[in-house]
Formats: sequence, structure tokens, C-alpha cells
Amino acid sequence: MIAKEIYDNVYGFIGVNQLELEIIDHPLFQRLKNIKQLGMAYTVFPGAVHTRFSHSLGVMHLVNKIGAKLIDDSLITEDDLSKLRLAALLHDIGHYPLSHTIETPMLKKYDDSHHEILGKKVLNNFSISDILNSNYDSKEIGLIFNGQSLNQTFNQLIHSELDVDRMDYLLRDSYNTGVHYGQFDYEQTCYIRLSPVQYNYFSPIYDIYPQHLQNTVQIN
Repeated sequence: MIAKEIYDNVYGFIGVNQLELEIIDHPLFQRLKNIKQLGMAYTVFPGAVHTRFSHSLGVMHLVNKIGAKLIDDSLITEDDLSKLRLAALLHDIGHYPLSHTIETPMLKKYDDSHHEILGKKVLNNFSISDILNSNYDSKEIGLIFNGQSLNQTFNQLIHSELDVDRMDYLLRDSYNTGVHYGQFDYEQTCYIRLSPVQYNYFSPIYDIYPQHLQNTVQIN
């Protein structure tokens, strides 16, 4: 049951249930409002002030769209979709301030400093796990957003070469920077079955687009 709707500048109203709302209201999730999605890119693209908070909501929205179709096709259950929504919502919970600007040098020094590894630690060691464990297994949610679930459908949706995380950042980054590389019709994409040819069409978009933004920031 929808407990609240949050307006998003990319998708419009995004519905959240009571459990998700409790997670969103938790200080560890609220901190994502202070972490810009593109780090220092706003110094070159003034509109790029969107955050990991809005991105996380967007990823949850997209996995819900695709998951609803998978339920119609009897490929996943309602309970599966609830887990996917939580994994999507929490997939960036371990992000550093300034996003990858800080994470990249950290990874050179500490092998276990990837934000997804830190995200699992957050779910297992902080009070946000108590909220999750009231209905689900926080460790299972962590495995899903790290692409380590026993259910390969979960891994494909949340942690693959063409997942909902990438879909959202392409749309969101493009919208907020004014760079048009990442634009596509997400409504139709949620319902297509990709062939290798179609995959090769999408692949250059998300390969080239982040590089373009990064190189522009470095050059300037």
C-alpha cells in the first residue's frame, strides 16, 4: 500500500510504502541528499546538482515498472518485487561524499572500500537493518544490490551491464546537465526483450556518456 508520493523531476510522482518511507526517513538515507550524483561536475554543468537521494528513488521506480511486467508474465512474485524495490532504494547507501570523486582514490589504497561493499556493511551493522529485518533479511537485500543473489533475474535487474541503475543515471544525468547522449524512452524500454543487436545499440550510449561528462570536467 502506498503511504506517500514523492515528486521526482524525471518521472513525476513516485509511490513508496510504509517500510520504504521509514528507510527514506532514516538519517543514513537522508545523508544521500547531500551527495551529488556527479560529484564535482556541477562546476562545469551548473544544473548537475541532483543527488544520490533522487537517483535511488528513480532506480526503485524503474525496477517497479519492470517488475510489474515480470509479475504479469509470472516470472517473479509480489514478494520478489518488494525485495527488488528495497535493493534498488538502498543500492547507493554506502556512497562517499562527492561520490566517485572520493571513491576512486580510496579503491587504489583499500580493496574493500567500494561503495557497494560499504553498503552491505551499513545494512548489517547499523540501525537501518532493524527496519529491514522487521519484514525482510537485510543481508539478502545487500546481496541483491551487489549482484550476488541466487536469483539471476534479480542480478540482471539491479547489477548488470544494462540494469535499472544505469537506466536512471543516463536519464537523470542527461536531464540535469543538458547533455543529450543519455536520452531514451524508458517507458518502452521497460517492456522490450533485448536481442544482442539491441543490446549493442544501447551499450555505446552508457559507455560514451559518462566518459564525455568526466572528460569535460577534467578538461575544464
